[in-house]
This record gives sequence, structure tokens and C-alpha cells, in this order.
Amino acid sequence: MPYKAKVWEQIVFKMILFYKSISKTLTDFSIGSTIRTLFEAVAFEIEELYVSIKTAIETAIRESVYLTFGFERRPAIRSTTTLIITLFTPHEAFIIPKGTRFATSEGITFATVNDVSIDAADTTKDLLVMCTTAGSVGNVAANTITTMVDNIPIIKSVTNPEVVTNGRNMESDASRKARFVSYIRSLSKGTLEALRYALSTVPEITSISIAESLPGIVKIYISTVTGIVSDEVMNKAREAIEKYRAAGIQVVIAPVTRIPVDVSIRLGLSNMQNSTAIKNQVQNGIINYLNNMLVGEDLLPNNLMGFIFSLNQSAIRNVEVISPAERLIVSSYSIVRPGNVTITTYLEGDL
Repeated sequence: MPYKAKVWEQIVFKMILFYKSISKTLTDFSIGSTIRTLFEAVAFEIEELYVSIKTAIETAIRESVYLTFGFERRPAIRSTTTLIITLFTPHEAFIIPKGTRFATSEGITFATVNDVSIDAADTTKDLLVMCTTAGSVGNVAANTITTMVDNIPIIKSVTNPEVVTNGRNMESDASRKARFVSYIRSLSKGTLEALRYALSTVPEITSISIAESLPGIVKIYISTVTGIVSDEVMNKAREAIEKYRAAGIQVVIAPVTRIPVDVSIRLGLSNMQNSTAIKNQVQNGIINYLNNMLVGEDLLPNNLMGFIFSLNQSAIRNVEVISPAERLIVSSYSIVRPGNVTITTYLEGDL
């Protein structure tokens, strides 16, 4: 029988009944009476205890089911990117040690993942860095990692030429539950759900589209965060599919067609004091919004407008989506990804 938490009214009623059975002195238990007020205060605490116990039991049951199947939650992933450093000349040969830190103006820190040798003739150098904090916090716009936390005298400047998009938060409860349901369905090998679950085991794959083009032939389009699918990811996908593909079923895996979309936004602000920071916030938000779109998902300007308003409700008074001006219809084998994102601002009320 499932555990059922008692609600506040039930607790108060039972307390009154019990007190009436042991005492004949007090008879006024009406709302507002002293004894009723005391009972209500205690009942609130008891109800909170019931809710805490119910939540703990439900969590324990859910986790025990996951652990029985060895179904771990996906951990957060740190973002990585390549920095380009410009060096003062002349300089001597030098080694930039592993763990050397660089940061954005907002204080998001990245560290080198290995020692990097600098030759005396080098004027620039590429550095592979990883965000020191796991999760999407490390997904930053291009040319924002420009600060040296650990000062190295021969470095003149640093920047990240590409947008960073490969950081991922820890898997949410809802996502884990959906993946587990897909796993249970996948136990019947050969079904579309089985193929879908197989591809969900490849961390780099973020979105897929499955279609039975002809009898006995299944075509699957896969995508990553950037929309670019490497040969390594394709090989991982094929290996995963082989474990769940039914005999006699031909599965064709193909990368999606990436559609770079240029976005132009005009923002009406309540004041212009923090316009640069707001522009950066909106630009990064739009990039992440587009990078989270799924295979075959249409881009609706109204949805994009609502998302932008949610980023800073106090400062953003008006949003104009100049482009795309109309709904962008996407085929089942294509995916939207950010192109050039342009943000302009004005003081609302000036025009």
C-alpha cells in the first residue's frame, strides 16, 4: 500500500478528537481559540514532517530501481575550447604549464589541460583549455575568454575565436526518467524505441530523427550540440546500433544537415547603463537557445521573442525579431544552429 501523507486539516481534526477524549475541561475548539491555534501550529510542523518522509521514500524507491538496473545519472560535462594566444617578441623558449588559467570578464575560468611548449620563433600558439566548472556555465560566446588569471609575461593577449557549446549540466530527473523509460522499451530489440535508446548512450549525440523509409530499412539522422557530426561520433553510433538492431533490419545512419541561421534582434531597454552586458547576455542566450534545438524542430520568431524577454524581464522592455521574420520550417533531416547573431539596443520611449 503506498505511503500517504496526512494533510494539515486531518492532523488538526485528529488532535481535537484525541484531546476531547482525555479532557472535559476545554470545550471551545473553534477557529481562533487559544487551544485551536496551538493545535494548528503543531499540525503545520507535523505536516511538513509527513511531506519530508514521503519525498524521501519516493526518492529512495526511484533510486533503488535505477541502481537495480545499473542506470546511473549522466554527470555534468566540462566545456573545452581552443584559445589563441599572441606573444610578445622577441622572447625565449618557454613552457606554459598545465593548469594555467584564463577567464572571461564574468569570471568563468578555463585552465590548460597539458603543458604547452613555446618556441622562440612563435608569435601565436593554440592552447586547449577546459572550464574549471562543470556544466553549461562554460558555454561562452566567441572572443570572451580574454583575461589571464595566471600572468605569464610573454603573453600579449588571448582570445577564443569560436563559441563554446560543449558543456552540459548534470542530467535532470525528468531527462533521466525519460531515458529510463526508453531503456525499458529498448529491451524488445529491433523496435524504433530500442534504436532511439541505443543512440542515447552516445554522450555526444544530442538529437536524432528516425524514419522507416522502406520496409526493413530504417534511416536515422543524428546531431551533436554544434550540428557537426565527426567520423568518431558516427562510428560510436554504428557500434551502439549493432547491439539493438534486429536481424534483417538495415539501419542507415547519417549526419543531419546543419542550417546556420543569422539572427538579428532589436532590444528596447529601460535604461542604457548596462546595455553592453545585456547585449552579451542576450547574444549568449540566443546561441544556447539555437544550439538546444532538435532535429526537425521549426524556429518560431515568437518563441524566440518570449525566450529573450525571460532573460532579463526588468531591463528588457521590447523585443523586435528582425530576422528571421517568419517561421523557419525545418525538414526531418535538418537542424537549426546559430549563424551570426546581431543585437542592437535603444532606450525604450526614444522612438
